[in-house]
Amino acid sequence: MSRRIKTVTRCVCRYRTFEQIKLLMDTYELKTLQEVIDKKIAGDNCGMCRPYISNMLKTGEFEFAPGEVDPDYHE
Repeated sequence: MSRRIKTVTRCVCRYRTFEQIKLLMDTYELKTLQEVIDKKIAGDNCGMCRPYISNMLKTGEFEFAPGEVDPDYHE
């Protein structure tokens, strides 16, 4: 039996996928993680998605392995 590898694809507090977050960023012409947080799109509650959103902004990817965060991200 093969084991399914779980990936990180969303902000769990806002229940928005990274792809949805990017679409909202484009709609509101947001460029930074801080703008996403300030607009309450994602990252404004527990904050666990912040390094993944940062990675999304750098790579353009929407799915990450657990722990596959932006190495340059610092709170």
